Amino acid sequence: MKKLLILLLLPLFSFSQDYLAFVGDKSYSSSKLIEFENNEDDVYISFIKTDYGDALYIQTYYLFDPASIHKPLALYLGNGDVLTSKKASKTDYVDTNCIAIYPLTKEDISALKEQQLIQVRFTITQTYASGREKDVNRFARTNEDTREYLEGF
Repeated sequence: MKKLLILLLLPLFSFSQDYLAFVGDKSYSSSKLIEFENNEDDVYISFIKTDYGDALYIQTYYLFDPASIHKPLALYLGNGDVLTSKKASKTDYVDTNCIAIYPLTKEDISALKEQQLIQVRFTITQTYASGREKDVNRFARTNEDTREYLEGF
């Protein structure tokens, strides 16, 4: 009887841990969102699994359409190390939110498991009808211990 009860309850516990991140017309298995504070608007980050490996999902509010996050991303760790990702692999702008996915290497994931991610730096690029672009650089910080979000990576 105990085994039957455990088998019936196991799916409930399994499903309660699943998160998804959406970019364009695709969904990705994700960690829980981590909130980072910024002077303008909060930034939300999670770690995701893509068809090409592990990645970082980033989302922030930005009122002026069209805009995107696609230039280099810097991840600042608690020990002073800085991880960089040169270019977003996917971007989206929906409901005044800029969204991007940045690939992470196995070495990046290893460093993020060892040291807390404390700050991110990214660039929002706004494109005008004339074709001119304006870059807005942003920093965002968190006080959460981000290492716990990497379980399963």
